[in-house]
Amino acid sequence: MRGHVGKREGKRGTSWHYIVDMGRDEVTGKRIQEMKRGFGTKNEAESAMRKVISAIEDRTYVQSSRKTLAKYLEEWKEDYVAHNVRPSTAREYIRIIDRNLIPHMGRRRMQDLRPQHIQKYASRMLKSGRVSGDGGLSPSTVRGHIRVLSKALEHAVDMGEMASNPAKRVKKPRVPRFRPQIVTAEIVDLILDETVGTPWLAAFCLAFYSGIRRSELCGLRWRDIDLEKYCLTVDRARVAVRGGSVEGDPKSETSRRLVSLSTNINYILYYHMKDQQRMFEALGIPWTEDCFLFCNDKGMPYNPSSVTHAFKRFATKAGFPNVRLHDSRHAHATILMNAKVHPKVVQERLGHSTIATTLDIYSHVLREMDVASAEVFENQLEDFG
Repeated sequence: MRGHVGKREGKRGTSWHYIVDMGRDEVTGKRIQEMKRGFGTKNEAESAMRKVISAIEDRTYVQSSRKTLAKYLEEWKEDYVAHNVRPSTAREYIRIIDRNLIPHMGRRRMQDLRPQHIQKYASRMLKSGRVSGDGGLSPSTVRGHIRVLSKALEHAVDMGEMASNPAKRVKKPRVPRFRPQIVTAEIVDLILDETVGTPWLAAFCLAFYSGIRRSELCGLRWRDIDLEKYCLTVDRARVAVRGGSVEGDPKSETSRRLVSLSTNINYILYYHMKDQQRMFEALGIPWTEDCFLFCNDKGMPYNPSSVTHAFKRFATKAGFPNVRLHDSRHAHATILMNAKVHPKVVQERLGHSTIATTLDIYSHVLREMDVASAEVFENQLEDFG
Protein backbone atom coordinates (compact mmCIF):
# COMPACT_ATOMS: atom_id res chain seq x y z
CA MET A 1 0.00 0.00 0.00
CA ARG A 2 1.61 3.28 -1.12
CA GLY A 3 0.76 6.92 -0.56
CA HIS A 4 2.27 10.38 -0.55
CA VAL A 5 1.51 13.87 0.68
CA GLY A 6 1.53 17.05 -1.37
CA LYS A 7 1.48 20.80 -0.86
CA ARG A 8 -0.70 23.39 -2.53
CA GLU A 9 -0.22 27.15 -2.51
CA GLY A 10 -3.42 29.16 -2.81
CA LYS A 11 -4.93 32.54 -2.03
CA ARG A 12 -5.65 31.41 1.51
CA GLY A 13 -2.14 30.15 2.08
CA THR A 14 -0.48 26.73 2.09
CA SER A 15 -2.48 23.53 2.51
CA TRP A 16 -1.52 19.88 2.46
CA HIS A 17 -3.20 16.77 1.11
CA TYR A 18 -2.55 13.08 0.84
CA ILE A 19 -3.10 10.55 -1.93
CA VAL A 20 -3.29 6.81 -1.21
CA ASP A 21 -3.03 4.20 -3.94
CA MET A 22 -5.95 1.78 -3.43
CA GLY A 23 -5.00 -0.68 -6.16
CA ARG A 24 -6.97 -1.32 -9.35
CA ASP A 25 -10.67 -1.78 -10.06
CA GLU A 26 -11.39 -5.48 -10.49
CA VAL A 27 -13.74 -4.86 -13.41
CA THR A 28 -12.15 -1.99 -15.38
CA GLY A 29 -8.54 -2.40 -14.29
CA LYS A 30 -8.30 1.34 -13.68
CA ARG A 31 -6.14 2.65 -10.92
CA ILE A 32 -8.03 3.72 -7.76
CA GLN A 33 -6.76 6.52 -5.55
CA GLU A 34 -8.09 8.11 -2.38
CA MET A 35 -7.35 11.80 -1.87
CA LYS A 36 -8.11 14.16 0.99
CA ARG A 37 -7.28 17.88 1.15
CA GLY A 38 -7.37 20.61 3.75
CA PHE A 39 -4.57 19.78 6.19
CA GLY A 40 -2.71 22.71 7.75
CA THR A 41 0.68 21.01 8.05
CA LYS A 42 2.65 18.22 6.42
CA ASN A 43 2.66 16.26 9.69
CA GLU A 44 -1.15 16.36 9.88
CA ALA A 45 -1.47 15.06 6.34
CA GLU A 46 1.08 12.29 6.93
CA SER A 47 -0.60 11.23 10.20
CA ALA A 48 -4.01 11.03 8.53
CA MET A 49 -2.52 9.10 5.61
CA ARG A 50 -0.93 6.54 7.92
CA LYS A 51 -4.28 5.96 9.64
CA VAL A 52 -5.95 5.36 6.27
CA ILE A 53 -3.26 2.90 5.16
CA SER A 54 -3.44 1.06 8.50
CA ALA A 55 -7.25 0.81 8.24
CA ILE A 56 -6.99 -0.51 4.70
CA GLU A 57 -4.53 -3.18 5.76
CA ASP A 58 -6.77 -4.12 8.72
CA ARG A 59 -9.81 -4.24 6.40
CA THR A 60 -11.62 -1.63 8.52
CA TYR A 61 -11.31 1.27 6.10
CA VAL A 62 -14.46 2.80 4.66
CA GLN A 63 -13.99 4.66 1.41
CA SER A 64 -15.33 8.20 1.35
CA SER A 65 -18.73 8.54 -0.30
CA ARG A 66 -21.10 11.41 -1.07
CA LYS A 67 -24.13 9.11 -0.99
CA THR A 68 -27.05 10.70 0.83
CA LEU A 69 -29.09 8.96 3.49
CA ALA A 70 -32.11 9.10 1.15
CA LYS A 71 -30.20 7.30 -1.60
CA TYR A 72 -28.96 4.63 0.80
CA LEU A 73 -32.39 4.03 2.38
CA GLU A 74 -33.93 3.56 -1.07
CA GLU A 75 -31.26 0.96 -1.83
CA TRP A 76 -31.77 -0.72 1.55
CA LYS A 77 -35.50 -1.03 0.93
CA GLU A 78 -34.92 -2.68 -2.44
CA ASP A 79 -31.89 -4.85 -1.66
CA TYR A 80 -32.52 -5.87 1.95
CA VAL A 81 -36.01 -5.15 3.27
CA ALA A 82 -37.83 -6.64 0.29
CA HIS A 83 -36.11 -10.02 0.74
CA ASN A 84 -35.28 -10.39 4.43
CA VAL A 85 -38.22 -9.31 6.58
CA ARG A 86 -41.84 -10.35 6.90
CA PRO A 87 -44.28 -8.53 4.56
CA SER A 88 -46.08 -6.74 7.38
CA THR A 89 -42.74 -5.62 8.86
CA ALA A 90 -41.50 -4.51 5.44
CA ARG A 91 -44.63 -2.43 4.96
CA GLU A 92 -44.01 -0.68 8.30
CA TYR A 93 -40.31 -0.07 7.53
CA ILE A 94 -41.16 1.44 4.15
CA ARG A 95 -43.85 3.68 5.67
CA ILE A 96 -41.41 5.04 8.28
CA ILE A 97 -38.67 5.58 5.69
CA ASP A 98 -40.87 7.30 3.11
CA ARG A 99 -42.98 9.43 5.47
CA ASN A 100 -40.44 10.35 8.13
CA LEU A 101 -36.77 9.47 7.73
CA ILE A 102 -36.20 10.60 4.14
CA PRO A 103 -38.21 13.86 4.35
CA HIS A 104 -36.44 14.96 7.54
CA MET A 105 -32.89 13.59 7.18
CA GLY A 106 -32.59 12.28 3.62
CA ARG A 107 -30.50 15.13 2.18
CA ARG A 108 -27.66 14.63 4.62
CA ARG A 109 -24.66 12.61 3.46
CA MET A 110 -24.85 9.21 5.12
CA GLN A 111 -21.23 9.26 6.28
CA ASP A 112 -21.74 12.71 7.85
CA LEU A 113 -24.60 11.46 10.02
CA ARG A 114 -23.87 11.90 13.72
CA PRO A 115 -25.74 10.87 16.90
CA GLN A 116 -26.73 14.50 17.55
CA HIS A 117 -28.49 14.68 14.18
CA ILE A 118 -30.61 11.65 15.05
CA GLN A 119 -31.21 12.97 18.57
CA LYS A 120 -32.54 16.25 17.14
CA TYR A 121 -34.74 14.27 14.75
CA ALA A 122 -36.22 12.32 17.67
CA SER A 123 -36.90 15.55 19.58
CA ARG A 124 -38.58 17.12 16.55
CA MET A 125 -40.77 14.06 16.01
CA LEU A 126 -41.91 14.12 19.65
CA LYS A 127 -42.89 17.80 19.35
CA SER A 128 -44.38 18.02 15.85
CA GLY A 129 -43.88 14.76 14.01
CA ARG A 130 -47.42 14.12 12.79
CA VAL A 131 -47.73 14.26 9.01
CA SER A 132 -50.79 16.48 9.46
CA GLY A 133 -48.65 18.89 11.50
CA ASP A 134 -51.04 18.59 14.43
CA GLY A 135 -48.91 17.55 17.38
CA GLY A 136 -46.09 15.10 17.99
CA LEU A 137 -45.65 11.36 17.79
CA SER A 138 -45.66 9.05 20.80
CA PRO A 139 -42.36 7.97 22.41
CA SER A 140 -43.06 4.41 21.30
CA THR A 141 -43.48 5.49 17.68
CA VAL A 142 -40.29 7.57 17.72
CA ARG A 143 -38.37 4.65 19.23
CA GLY A 144 -39.63 2.62 16.27
CA HIS A 145 -38.19 5.20 13.86
CA ILE A 146 -34.79 5.05 15.54
CA ARG A 147 -34.90 1.25 15.53
CA VAL A 148 -35.55 1.13 11.77
CA LEU A 149 -32.80 3.68 11.08
CA SER A 150 -30.40 1.76 13.29
CA LYS A 151 -31.11 -1.49 11.42
CA ALA A 152 -30.46 0.26 8.11
CA LEU A 153 -27.20 1.85 9.30
CA GLU A 154 -26.01 -1.39 10.88
CA HIS A 155 -26.42 -3.01 7.48
CA ALA A 156 -24.34 -0.17 5.98
CA VAL A 157 -21.60 -0.96 8.50
CA ASP A 158 -21.74 -4.65 7.59
CA MET A 159 -21.47 -3.76 3.89
CA GLY A 160 -18.45 -1.49 4.46
CA GLU A 161 -20.25 1.77 3.69
CA MET A 162 -19.94 3.23 7.20
CA ALA A 163 -17.35 2.84 9.92
CA SER A 164 -19.87 2.81 12.78
CA ASN A 165 -23.57 3.13 13.48
CA PRO A 166 -24.41 6.56 15.02
CA ALA A 167 -27.96 5.49 15.88
CA LYS A 168 -26.58 3.13 18.53
CA ARG A 169 -25.45 6.10 20.61
CA VAL A 170 -28.78 7.91 20.58
CA LYS A 171 -30.82 8.14 23.78
CA LYS A 172 -34.26 6.81 22.89
CA PRO A 173 -37.44 8.40 24.29
CA ARG A 174 -38.71 6.82 27.46
CA VAL A 175 -41.84 4.72 26.95
CA PRO A 176 -44.34 4.21 29.80
CA ARG A 177 -44.41 0.62 31.00
CA PHE A 178 -46.94 -1.41 29.03
CA ARG A 179 -49.96 -2.61 31.00
CA PRO A 180 -52.18 -5.07 29.17
CA GLN A 181 -55.92 -4.50 29.12
CA ILE A 182 -57.56 -6.34 32.02
CA VAL A 183 -60.11 -8.70 30.48
CA THR A 184 -61.80 -10.92 33.03
CA ALA A 185 -63.45 -14.29 32.44
CA GLU A 186 -66.82 -12.53 32.80
CA ILE A 187 -65.96 -10.10 29.99
CA VAL A 188 -64.81 -13.00 27.81
CA ASP A 189 -68.15 -14.75 28.33
CA LEU A 190 -70.12 -11.62 27.46
CA ILE A 191 -68.18 -11.00 24.23
CA LEU A 192 -68.41 -14.63 23.12
CA ASP A 193 -72.15 -14.66 23.87
CA GLU A 194 -72.54 -12.04 21.11
CA THR A 195 -70.88 -14.36 18.58
CA VAL A 196 -73.26 -17.28 19.14
CA GLY A 197 -75.17 -18.08 15.96
CA THR A 198 -72.67 -16.22 13.76
CA PRO A 199 -69.82 -17.52 11.55
CA TRP A 200 -67.35 -15.87 13.95
CA LEU A 201 -68.05 -18.02 17.01
CA ALA A 202 -65.27 -20.56 16.41
CA ALA A 203 -62.66 -17.94 15.46
CA PHE A 204 -63.07 -15.78 18.54
CA CYS A 205 -63.54 -18.73 20.89
CA LEU A 206 -60.24 -20.10 19.62
CA ALA A 207 -58.56 -16.72 20.06
CA PHE A 208 -59.54 -16.61 23.74
CA TYR A 209 -59.10 -20.32 24.45
CA SER A 210 -55.62 -20.62 22.88
CA GLY A 211 -54.02 -17.16 23.16
CA ILE A 212 -52.65 -17.33 19.61
CA ARG A 213 -51.92 -14.16 17.64
CA ARG A 214 -54.22 -12.75 14.96
CA SER A 215 -51.75 -13.67 12.21
CA GLU A 216 -51.56 -17.23 13.54
CA LEU A 217 -55.34 -17.51 13.78
CA CYS A 218 -55.77 -16.35 10.17
CA GLY A 219 -53.09 -18.72 8.91
CA LEU A 220 -54.55 -21.91 10.39
CA ARG A 221 -55.52 -24.74 8.04
CA TRP A 222 -57.37 -27.90 9.02
CA ARG A 223 -54.19 -29.96 8.78
CA ASP A 224 -52.90 -27.88 11.72
CA ILE A 225 -55.76 -29.10 13.93
CA ASP A 226 -55.66 -32.52 15.60
CA LEU A 227 -59.14 -33.05 17.03
CA GLU A 228 -58.23 -36.52 18.28
CA LYS A 229 -55.25 -35.29 20.28
CA TYR A 230 -56.88 -32.00 21.30
CA CYS A 231 -54.17 -29.70 19.99
CA LEU A 232 -53.20 -27.34 17.19
CA THR A 233 -49.87 -26.56 15.55
CA VAL A 234 -48.74 -23.01 14.80
CA ASP A 235 -46.46 -23.21 11.78
CA ARG A 236 -47.35 -20.17 9.67
CA ALA A 237 -48.91 -16.74 9.86
CA ARG A 238 -51.10 -14.64 7.57
CA VAL A 239 -50.52 -10.91 7.73
CA ALA A 240 -52.31 -7.94 6.22
CA VAL A 241 -50.61 -6.07 3.37
CA ARG A 242 -51.83 -3.36 1.05
CA GLY A 243 -54.58 -4.85 -1.08
CA GLY A 244 -54.99 -8.12 0.84
CA SER A 245 -52.96 -10.55 2.92
CA VAL A 246 -49.99 -12.88 2.49
CA GLU A 247 -48.83 -16.06 4.20
CA GLY A 248 -45.40 -16.32 5.78
CA ASP A 249 -43.45 -17.60 8.73
CA PRO A 250 -44.57 -17.00 12.33
CA LYS A 251 -43.20 -14.03 14.25
CA SER A 252 -40.19 -15.99 15.59
CA GLU A 253 -38.88 -19.53 15.89
CA THR A 254 -40.44 -19.88 19.35
CA SER A 255 -43.78 -18.97 17.75
CA ARG A 256 -43.71 -22.38 16.04
CA ARG A 257 -45.41 -24.44 18.72
CA LEU A 258 -47.98 -27.01 19.76
CA VAL A 259 -50.94 -25.61 21.71
CA SER A 260 -53.21 -27.93 23.68
CA LEU A 261 -56.96 -27.42 23.35
CA SER A 262 -59.69 -27.89 25.94
CA THR A 263 -62.68 -30.16 25.41
CA ASN A 264 -65.05 -27.24 24.83
CA ILE A 265 -63.03 -25.54 22.07
CA ASN A 266 -62.34 -28.93 20.51
CA TYR A 267 -66.10 -29.52 20.14
CA ILE A 268 -66.62 -26.00 18.79
CA LEU A 269 -63.95 -26.60 16.12
CA TYR A 270 -65.45 -29.98 15.22
CA TYR A 271 -68.89 -28.49 14.58
CA HIS A 272 -67.30 -25.54 12.76
CA MET A 273 -65.55 -28.03 10.45
CA LYS A 274 -68.83 -29.84 9.75
CA ASP A 275 -70.61 -26.55 8.99
CA GLN A 276 -67.80 -25.55 6.64
CA GLN A 277 -67.87 -28.89 4.84
CA ARG A 278 -71.64 -28.57 4.27
CA MET A 279 -71.22 -25.01 2.99
CA PHE A 280 -68.44 -26.03 0.60
CA GLU A 281 -70.47 -28.95 -0.70
CA ALA A 282 -73.47 -26.67 -1.37
CA LEU A 283 -71.21 -24.23 -3.22
CA GLY A 284 -69.43 -26.96 -5.18
CA ILE A 285 -66.06 -26.23 -3.56
CA PRO A 286 -63.89 -29.26 -2.72
CA TRP A 287 -63.03 -29.45 0.99
CA THR A 288 -59.59 -30.74 2.05
CA GLU A 289 -57.38 -30.44 5.09
CA ASP A 290 -55.53 -27.66 3.27
CA CYS A 291 -58.61 -25.44 3.56
CA PHE A 292 -58.39 -22.50 5.94
CA LEU A 293 -60.28 -22.72 9.23
CA PHE A 294 -61.65 -19.23 8.81
CA CYS A 295 -62.55 -18.19 5.29
CA ASN A 296 -65.28 -16.66 3.13
CA ASP A 297 -67.81 -18.50 0.99
CA LYS A 298 -65.22 -18.83 -1.78
CA GLY A 299 -62.78 -20.64 0.48
CA MET A 300 -60.42 -17.65 0.62
CA PRO A 301 -58.93 -16.75 4.01
CA TYR A 302 -60.23 -13.67 5.76
CA ASN A 303 -58.06 -10.58 5.62
CA PRO A 304 -56.63 -10.15 9.16
CA SER A 305 -57.93 -6.57 9.22
CA SER A 306 -61.46 -7.85 8.58
CA VAL A 307 -61.13 -10.21 11.54
CA THR A 308 -60.12 -7.28 13.75
CA HIS A 309 -63.11 -5.20 12.60
CA ALA A 310 -65.50 -8.10 13.20
CA PHE A 311 -64.18 -8.58 16.74
CA LYS A 312 -64.58 -4.87 17.39
CA ARG A 313 -68.26 -5.07 16.46
CA PHE A 314 -68.95 -7.92 18.89
CA ALA A 315 -66.93 -6.35 21.73
CA THR A 316 -68.75 -3.05 21.27
CA LYS A 317 -72.12 -4.79 21.19
CA ALA A 318 -71.23 -6.55 24.44
CA GLY A 319 -70.45 -3.18 26.05
CA PHE A 320 -66.64 -3.28 25.84
CA PRO A 321 -65.61 -1.07 22.89
CA ASN A 322 -62.03 -0.72 24.17
CA VAL A 323 -61.29 -4.46 24.17
CA ARG A 324 -59.20 -5.36 21.10
CA LEU A 325 -58.72 -8.70 19.41
CA HIS A 326 -55.13 -8.79 20.69
CA ASP A 327 -56.53 -8.48 24.22
CA SER A 328 -57.87 -12.02 23.83
CA ARG A 329 -54.24 -13.07 24.06
CA HIS A 330 -53.72 -11.06 27.25
CA ALA A 331 -56.96 -12.44 28.68
CA HIS A 332 -55.80 -16.00 28.04
CA ALA A 333 -52.51 -15.41 29.85
CA THR A 334 -54.00 -13.45 32.75
CA ILE A 335 -56.74 -15.99 33.45
CA LEU A 336 -54.22 -18.84 33.40
CA MET A 337 -51.77 -17.08 35.72
CA ASN A 338 -54.54 -16.10 38.13
CA ALA A 339 -55.41 -19.80 38.22
CA LYS A 340 -51.80 -20.50 39.37
CA VAL A 341 -50.64 -21.99 36.04
CA HIS A 342 -46.83 -21.82 35.94
CA PRO A 343 -45.49 -18.84 33.91
CA LYS A 344 -43.28 -21.20 31.89
CA VAL A 345 -46.39 -22.99 30.61
CA VAL A 346 -48.00 -19.64 29.75
CA GLN A 347 -44.83 -18.58 27.91
CA GLU A 348 -44.87 -21.71 25.76
CA ARG A 349 -48.57 -21.39 24.98
CA LEU A 350 -48.13 -17.76 23.89
CA GLY A 351 -44.94 -18.44 21.96
CA HIS A 352 -42.87 -15.79 23.75
CA SER A 353 -39.15 -16.03 23.03
CA THR A 354 -38.23 -16.01 26.74
CA ILE A 355 -40.00 -16.40 30.05
CA ALA A 356 -38.68 -12.93 30.95
CA THR A 357 -41.01 -11.46 28.31
CA THR A 358 -44.00 -13.20 29.87
CA LEU A 359 -43.05 -12.19 33.40
CA ASP A 360 -42.51 -8.57 32.35
CA ILE A 361 -45.84 -8.21 30.50
CA TYR A 362 -47.88 -9.89 33.22
CA SER A 363 -46.04 -8.54 36.26
CA HIS A 364 -49.34 -7.14 37.61
CA VAL A 365 -50.63 -10.71 37.97
CA LEU A 366 -47.42 -11.77 39.72
CA ARG A 367 -47.84 -8.89 42.15
CA GLU A 368 -51.32 -10.13 43.10
CA MET A 369 -49.91 -13.64 43.49
CA ASP A 370 -47.13 -12.27 45.71
CA VAL A 371 -49.66 -10.64 48.03
CA ALA A 372 -51.60 -13.90 48.25
CA SER A 373 -48.42 -15.90 48.88
CA ALA A 374 -47.70 -13.86 52.02
CA GLU A 375 -50.99 -15.04 53.48
CA VAL A 376 -50.29 -18.62 52.37
CA PHE A 377 -46.98 -18.61 54.24
CA GLU A 378 -48.58 -17.26 57.40
CA ASN A 379 -51.29 -19.92 57.28
CA GLN A 380 -48.62 -22.62 57.23
CA LEU A 381 -47.31 -21.53 60.63
CA GLU A 382 -49.58 -22.80 63.36
CA ASP A 383 -50.26 -20.49 66.29
CA PHE A 384 -46.94 -18.65 66.02
CA GLY A 385 -46.87 -15.65 68.32
